[in-house]
This record gives sequence, structure tokens and C-alpha cells, in this order.
Amino acid sequence: SDLLTSGCILIGGVIIGRFSYYLIKNRLKDISQISTTSTQYLLLKSIYYPLEILIFTITIYFTIVSLGILTDQNDTILNILFVIITIIITDFISRLISNFISRLFPLRNTKYSRSPKIVDKLLVSIVYIIALLIILRHFDIDITPLIAALGILGLSISLSMQDSVANLFAGLYLVSSSPIRVGDYIEINSEKVSGYVEDINWRETKIRTLSNTIIILPNTKIS
Repeated sequence: SDLLTSGCILIGGVIIGRFSYYLIKNRLKDISQISTTSTQYLLLKSIYYPLEILIFTITIYFTIVSLGILTDQNDTILNILFVIITIIITDFISRLISNFISRLFPLRNTKYSRSPKIVDKLLVSIVYIIALLIILRHFDIDITPLIAALGILGLSISLSMQDSVANLFAGLYLVSSSPIRVGDYIEINSEKVSGYVEDINWRETKIRTLSNTIIILPNTKIS
């Protein structure tokens, strides 16, 4: 009886996960014919894969519970489940951030498929750091020394990498104020460089010249 119940839970969970995946994928196709930048489209695009993994994870948990195995390890299983669910939610949030960043900084020229990634990487990194702190806190690990250590480490790195930090803030300026965007044609007279902006990341800007050569310039040279 327990085996039959467990089998039904497992099969039912897999079916629900697959059904939700294809349902959202089909809905995305319908919405994409109208707009690929709407909030509904970006939300569904971010959630369909993490949702399937979440359903599968919960299904595995309830299958194990219904079988009555590993009952003496229930606390350990719950802790593992917490970590996995936290990672899945973090993945969903990071996908959502990436998709919204793509909408906030659209390409002006569809010839170029890459968009500025500096804000995306920064925000996603913050989300994963917060997730790590939540996991550590769940296991009653004092995170105060870790936060202090991260602060000291960050200060040390910033002092030893002043040029990189300057490029970082220059990149933030380029992305937030949008004086240039991917696909724009620019001329940097001081560097005697001209061409189309290929990418803007946290440290440098890539420019493709008319001769199809990639020139990499520090962001401080652009801003």
C-alpha cells in the first residue's frame, strides 16, 4: 500500500511538473506574438524551469516520506530540502532580474545579440550572497563574523584594485545614464578608436571597428 501510494505521488508529481512546464512554454509562445517585454512574459520566462524543479523536489520528498524510509534522518532531509528550495528560489529571482535588466537596457540594433551585463551580474551576485547568508543562518551559523570579514575583504580588494574599482563605477555610469548602448557607433578621439559598441561589462567596453576588429577599452576611457 505504501509502495503504491509512493508510486502515485512520484508519477503524479512528474506529470504535474511536466504539464506546468509545457503549459507555461505554450503560454510564452502566445504572449511572444504580442510582446516579449511585458511583465507577464518576463515572469513566466523566469519561472517555468525553476517551477518544474521545485515540483520535482517536493515530489521526491513526499515520496520518501510516504515510503517511511529514512525516518530517523527526517531533520537532515528537511535541511537538505530547505537548501534546495532556497537555491531554486534564488535561481528564479536571478532569472527574473536578468530578464528585467534586458528589458530596461534594450538593444538599439538587433544585429548585436549581447547587452550590457554589469548591472545584471552585480544584482545577481548580491542575490546569491543573500541566499548563502540565509542558508548559513538556517543552520544557526553566526554570520556576523562572516559579514565583517566580507566587509574587510571588500575594503582590502578595493584599495588594491583601484583601477578596477574605477572601471566598475565607470561601467555603472555607462549603464545607468545610458550615454552609449550596445549597437551604438562611437568615436573615442583620445584613443583614436571608432566603431560599434559590442558589449559593456563591469571592467571594459568592447568596440567592433569597421574593419571587424574587436578593441577593448577600460570603462574609464569611455566615460
